[in-house]
Amino acid sequence: MLIVIAIIAILASLLLPALNKARDRAKSIQCVSNLKQLGLVMINYLGSNNEYYPPDTSKYGYWPGILRLSSELTTVKLLLCPSNHRKSEPYTDSLQVTTASIKSYPWTTADYGINCSFKPGYFPCSINTQKKVKRPSQMIQFCENVSSTTNTTGARLVYPYYSTSYIIYPKHLSETSTNMLLVDGHTESIRSQGHGLNWSIKVYAAGGELGSYNTQNNRWTPDGKAY
Repeated sequence: MLIVIAIIAILASLLLPALNKARDRAKSIQCVSNLKQLGLVMINYLGSNNEYYPPDTSKYGYWPGILRLSSELTTVKLLLCPSNHRKSEPYTDSLQVTTASIKSYPWTTADYGINCSFKPGYFPCSINTQKKVKRPSQMIQFCENVSSTTNTTGARLVYPYYSTSYIIYPKHLSETSTNMLLVDGHTESIRSQGHGLNWSIKVYAAGGELGSYNTQNNRWTPDGKAY
C-alpha cells in the first residue's frame, strides 16, 4: 500500500508542472482573445468618432467607461486578464454606467493599459487620433500592465518608458511573457530575459524588445522615432 501511495505521489509531482503550464497557456490564449475583441471595440469607437481616441480624463470620463457607455463594449470581461490575481473583480456586466460614474472607480482601472502616446499632453510624442500613426503594425495600442512596481493589479494606462507605475508587465509563463495589441489589430506575445520587474526593465531598455519613447525604433511612438 505504501508503495502505491509513493508511486502516486511521484506521478503527481511529475504531472503538476505540466498541468500548471497548460493552465497558464490557456489563460494566455484567453488573454489574447480579450485583446483582439477589445481591438474590435476600439475600431468601432474610432469609426464613430472620426478616428479620435476616447479622451480619458476626469472631466469627460476614463476610456473603459467611455467605451462601455458608447455601447461598443458589450461585456466588461474584456477588460480583465484571466492571469491577474484579484480578491474580487472590479467589474460586472450589471454595473451601472452613466456619464457621472465613468469619471470614478472602477472605470479608472483595467488589466489592459492603453498606450499613453494616445493621451495628448502626456509626452512629446502624444497624439489623440489614429490618423497620425505611421506604423500601425508596430505601434502598441493596448498591453498588459501593472499599476505600480508594488501593486501587480492592472491599470488603464501604460507609460512608454520604465517607471514606478503604469508599466508593461509579464503575466504569463512564470512572468516571462506578455500579450499586446497593435494599432492595426494584430496581437503579439513578447518574451524576454528575466521575469517580473526585471523583465519590464529589459524590454524598455534601448535595444530591448520594445524600447521607450525616447529611443529609436521603439514600439510606442507613432513613427517609431525617439522624442
